[in-house]
Amino acid sequence: MQHTSPLNQITLRHAPVHGAHGKLLAIRLDWQAPADAPAIEVEPWLPSLVGYLCGPGACWMLPVPSAQALASPALDQLPNSVWLEYSAQLLAQPAAVDRLGHLAARGLTLVCQQPLPPKHPLAERTLIGSPVEGAQRLQTGIRSLDQMESAFRHGATATLGWPIHNAITASPGNGESDIRIVLEVLKRIDEGDAVDKLESCLDRSPTLSFRLMGYLNSAACNLRSEVSSLRHAIMMLGYSSLRQWVALLLASSVETPRTRPLMQASIRRAFFLQKIAACQGNTDDHGDLFLCGAFSMLDQMLGKPMAALLEDMPIAMEVKDSLVHDRGPLAPYLRLARLLESEGPFDHEEACEATATTRQEVNHALLEALNLAFATG
Repeated sequence: MQHTSPLNQITLRHAPVHGAHGKLLAIRLDWQAPADAPAIEVEPWLPSLVGYLCGPGACWMLPVPSAQALASPALDQLPNSVWLEYSAQLLAQPAAVDRLGHLAARGLTLVCQQPLPPKHPLAERTLIGSPVEGAQRLQTGIRSLDQMESAFRHGATATLGWPIHNAITASPGNGESDIRIVLEVLKRIDEGDAVDKLESCLDRSPTLSFRLMGYLNSAACNLRSEVSSLRHAIMMLGYSSLRQWVALLLASSVETPRTRPLMQASIRRAFFLQKIAACQGNTDDHGDLFLCGAFSMLDQMLGKPMAALLEDMPIAMEVKDSLVHDRGPLAPYLRLARLLESEGPFDHEEACEATATTRQEVNHALLEALNLAFATG
């Protein structure tokens, strides 16, 4: 009988946990079982996750809703950066309380989305997902930047949700000079210009040059040795791979505390779409799918229509069709990336069929992409 991976029986979803000023604190993993399947506990597939949860710089929030899941030996293998979200019902079970206290003493962060009884021993060690006076408070259900900012003004310690569902109005001239530089570099890469011309473009913005070197020397780039110059980067990566990292500069060039969550979301999408293409062997689509993710938030970050932003941009028509019109061969992949950010149920069978993927491929691609996004800082 063929072995079935636990990660082929669920569809993982994710949501960011932000601190003040848009700082990414953790990523919460959630899962959805097929509509015709019984509820699936975290315990059977938790061991399959452990390796992914140990990535450099990664910080995960993981629901453990039952005593059975809490007792899993796999929890003892988790790094201290993991946040454990437990159900308030477990507080009535002394063994579960002892287990949570042990994991907290190890350094794991505890999260509970209901109020704890007064003076409960875990209260001071738990981030509370409700408006409890004097407690560390996690504000859930965030769907806009305004909601996120309001939560922090009213005393939240952290927020959970996708603050990406409203457009913002960029300040006049916000990052426009850097955007022009990045677009010029992308154009010169596409035209195969000499390295010195690329370097002269980036020299006009020391901030962009510094950030690009940071990307190239991050764990996400996975180069064998440290990159010391753009010339060195091209020798190590080639023009095609360098183009993807330059594309990330376009999103990061308009980064502010307010736009940071949007930039982070676009980077996670870019890595996810790249990984999906890789698992299918579609090397020709690696770069275009990466650009779909990297540019998918530009209209919200800049407060301008996507069609106007992409009009003169040197990218493939398939990328433009996906971002502007939600059509073409790349559009189903970008839809899949957005579905994995959804809070409610969705037809993952249909999404997988539209992209010729399996649940296992999607889950692996998502986990690898999230680790890469963490590694970029």
